[in-house]
Amino acid sequence: MEAGRSHVHREYARVFQALATNGIAFCLVRPAEKLTALEKDLDLLVDPGRQKEALAALREIGFEILRTEFHNPRKIVMGRWTKTGFVLLDIHFALVCKGFEYLQTDAALARRIAINGIPQLGPADMAVVLVFHDLLGKDHLQPKHRPHIEQMLPSLAGSATERDLVRLGIAKYMPQTVEQIAPLYADPSAALRLARSIRRKLLWGHPRILARRLLMRGKLLVSQPTKGVSICFLGPDGSGKSTAIEEFSRLVREELNWGHSVHYMGPWGHHHFPRFMHFASEPVPERFSDMVSERRRLCDQLHGRESPSIFRALGYEWRRRRGPLTVEEEELRQFQRGTVWSWIAFRFVRAHLRYWFYLVALSFELWWRYAKVWRAKRHGHLVIMDRYIYDFMSGAMHGIRSGYRAIRSLMCALYPRPDRIFLLHADPEIIAARKSDLDLETLKKIQALYASMGDRWNMISISTEVPPDEVVRGIVDRDFDWLVEKRRA
Repeated sequence: MEAGRSHVHREYARVFQALATNGIAFCLVRPAEKLTALEKDLDLLVDPGRQKEALAALREIGFEILRTEFHNPRKIVMGRWTKTGFVLLDIHFALVCKGFEYLQTDAALARRIAINGIPQLGPADMAVVLVFHDLLGKDHLQPKHRPHIEQMLPSLAGSATERDLVRLGIAKYMPQTVEQIAPLYADPSAALRLARSIRRKLLWGHPRILARRLLMRGKLLVSQPTKGVSICFLGPDGSGKSTAIEEFSRLVREELNWGHSVHYMGPWGHHHFPRFMHFASEPVPERFSDMVSERRRLCDQLHGRESPSIFRALGYEWRRRRGPLTVEEEELRQFQRGTVWSWIAFRFVRAHLRYWFYLVALSFELWWRYAKVWRAKRHGHLVIMDRYIYDFMSGAMHGIRSGYRAIRSLMCALYPRPDRIFLLHADPEIIAARKSDLDLETLKKIQALYASMGDRWNMISISTEVPPDEVVRGIVDRDFDWLVEKRRA
């Protein structure tokens, strides 16, 4: 280790040192002459007889178990979040891929070598691992492994590794020369046929492997390898939700390497059923006196104009639907809509009926969206949600509407609550600069409303006045352990 320390990233050096200090045999499962930068994941083969000690040693230096061997026998995934990035370890306690054991672990560890101080499998063992792991796990050979396989294949002939393959009965499926490996890259169907032949031989030739596969299949039927987690980003328009979600999604995809999906869950726009939502297009008056005040304004504006009867007004409405009205008829139509008492009452009742229909349609829309979220969580995804039903408490996207507040509160209470809610906020002047269509006074009222919702639903308040990457990394720094615990199956 000392001789190759300059070739190993400090996080990996800590891992190697922790295992070596406890006298645990280990080596890399993938070829690497240098480990100066963090990899997407690092595959380690560890002595199966020291499994508990190895896991304890890694926990002492900050690693947590992300995925147990419940669904993938003899493999445990561990991770650790650091300021420089995410360190992901795939710990193998046997050379097994999806339940198929294709090489003896103890013998492979005994033949390990060191390159620049980095313990690795011997060349013959490495060639077998690269070929069989690709075939059994992916049904094809990955092009990135081809140079290593071609370089190491000559060492297989007559080696102890070849004798191990003979004992397992799969030596004839392992390509021995560069000429034999080339057709598998040129013809993916040939690689697929070879993979199926290897599986059949291992299944029916080794009862232990068959039992392991059946047990693994049974576990997958009843549960997923990881639990789904839902995270919601909430806040007024212009608070930086879209930017934060985009950065968080990138970090989860590129650094944490977790399965995830992004869903829009807000009540404004992006509807699956736009025709139903169209019925609430007109504003809903909160009080009948509001419409009376509007009548007075119109009467003052059009003083002296004769008000048409309700029957004449309905006739204008009917004719307008069939074709354009004259200028005089249109003026009378507008006048009667705001001045005739019977028409005002009709509009008041109709507006509220349409809003009730809108509430029912919105509930159906939002539960339809949540069905997709539930399905993603069922598959173990980290679900990132843009907005949520709680936005509906404001009553409008760019304002505050006080009517039907009790009904909206009931809808929010009945809707499933996310596992974590992040309430984004910024100085109103900063938001106003981002969104020119929002005035400062309205923004202050909206932020006060969101702050009260944060207290009610235990939201985590986060300022977006710093760069997006700092916002997201601050979230992961604080909640990484919580995420790991929630996702653990």
